[in-house]
Amino acid sequence: MSELKLLLLEDLESDAELIKRQIGKAGFSSEARVVDNREDFIRELKEWRPDVILADYCLPTFDGLAALRVAKADNPDIPFIFVSGAIPEDVAIEAVREGAHDYVFKDRMSRLAPSITAAVEKLEEHRKRKQAESELRESEERYRHLVELSPVGIFVHRNSEILFVNRAAANVVGLEPEDLLGRNFFDFLEPAYQALIMGRLRRLSDTAQQPLVETSCRRNDGTMARVEATAVHVPFRGGQATLSIIRDISEKKRLEREILEISGREQRRIGQDLHDTLGQNLAGAAFLGKALQQKLTRLDSTLAEDASKVVSLITQSVSQARALSRGLCPVDIVANGLELALTELASNTREFFGVPCTFETRGNCPSVDETTATHLYHIALEAVNNAARHSRASRISISFICDDRAKLVTVQDNGIGLDQAEPANNKGMGLRIMEYRAKVIGASLEILSRPGEGTIVTCSLKH
Repeated sequence: MSELKLLLLEDLESDAELIKRQIGKAGFSSEARVVDNREDFIRELKEWRPDVILADYCLPTFDGLAALRVAKADNPDIPFIFVSGAIPEDVAIEAVREGAHDYVFKDRMSRLAPSITAAVEKLEEHRKRKQAESELRESEERYRHLVELSPVGIFVHRNSEILFVNRAAANVVGLEPEDLLGRNFFDFLEPAYQALIMGRLRRLSDTAQQPLVETSCRRNDGTMARVEATAVHVPFRGGQATLSIIRDISEKKRLEREILEISGREQRRIGQDLHDTLGQNLAGAAFLGKALQQKLTRLDSTLAEDASKVVSLITQSVSQARALSRGLCPVDIVANGLELALTELASNTREFFGVPCTFETRGNCPSVDETTATHLYHIALEAVNNAARHSRASRISISFICDDRAKLVTVQDNGIGLDQAEPANNKGMGLRIMEYRAKVIGASLEILSRPGEGTIVTCSLKH
């Protein structure tokens, strides 16, 4: 124990020395100062800041109860022990009620050391508790600022009731944070996603964080925001709650779509230039070369043979230019362009891979914008290529189905299944590309596959 600073309020020098000896005999390392009046007591209390106060009850000009009140007003945590002769019972009760730690009679000084020990231990425990409470308050305040100022939206909800929301989350839905408290969390989700999110939250374990999912959040003005969201269980206000983290990605998705549209337009421009300019020029050169070959046939068979080779090369270049053009611009900007492109995809699959491939369309499908149609085509192309190259399928079918709720592009094969068909050095890459294209156009991608039973890839685009 470190050296104790003891302030003795005592008017008898002999009693003060007796107290000091008793403390020394108990093994305390201490420094003691003795005062016998109010002014000196207050000065030492404020300037010296003692660890423990030992006070007689009766002094000529200053009584112990008044000293207790002064000490508690200056420092309510300091241990105050009466060391006195007989104390009236009512005074002792009043002293304890006003904060005295203990009282020791001068004819029983053996109790003084244990009383001081208990007082110091209580003071140290109190100091540690206050320090822990202070550190906890600082930590809570620090994390409160981090949460409230976080650029990521944070909801805390229990049984669908919103208990806490930060500024970033409130901005996503277009309300003030206080206007969201007590509201139903699911009121701000698009109805089509509510059942899905409820199911995910029910399956949420006590420790695991839910993987990031894309969903739609309803703003207060009725518009929809595209968000990334995750959730985890947290203790909150004496119970378990769910902390949902959301990030508005509406602008990101808009920019991604715009970039892809620009890229698509540039691809189509190059494809049209290949078809309309280079292809036509090559076709014209092939026509002139053919005419030259016919003239040379009458003059010199050797030269005519050379001309024939030139014509053949030009003809091959025409075919290659048209194939490149078609690859860069697979979906014609005409009515039913997607259907025509998928019909040609089935035909090319039969020709290039030698695998029977069919295409069918069902329902009255409304027109699809060029960007969406291009992404749907490339999703189907990737699925068909996977089936034709890796699944060992003997049959592939492509379908474009429309109903009141969605447009469905489906590719089905009867091969060995996705897990066995995917090459080890490219596992998952094609699937990730398809999933990315689906997300860009706001569609969902579902893949069903079992070993030996083939694979079904379905891209669903809601109206």
